[in-house]
Amino acid sequence: MSGGSKQSVRMAMDVLELNFLTVQLADQSINDIKKRDCEEVCENLRIITLEQLSRHDRHDDCWIAVYDRVYDCTAFIGKHPGGQDVILEYAGRDATLAFVDSGHSVEANRILRDYLIGQLPPHERLWLPNRIKVNRN
Repeated sequence: MSGGSKQSVRMAMDVLELNFLTVQLADQSINDIKKRDCEEVCENLRIITLEQLSRHDRHDDCWIAVYDRVYDCTAFIGKHPGGQDVILEYAGRDATLAFVDSGHSVEANRILRDYLIGQLPPHERLWLPNRIKVNRN
């Protein structure tokens, strides 16, 4: 392998490591926000069942669940940078994987917090505190 190729590979590895660290830092920031927010409001949140959540699956009445918290996104649908269809696809359902996989920023998490209206009851929660999906077979 030539010196230039080795340097290119080394630079690519450095970029991958930097990207990994950036994702870790962003993930930690998001986790800190979620933990702090939950400590502040989870005790007082209204309980909303999955069945109740499922009734809010329209453009003019859109609720989603992310990490077992329920958000009324009706007013945000038209403002979503990725378009309204992205949110409407998960209306009335758990949208955690879609929300996390799309790489939302810390700011997006703060915006989501503004739409928080409740949480799933403990026996219907889909996520453990360490963000592992519960298998309810």
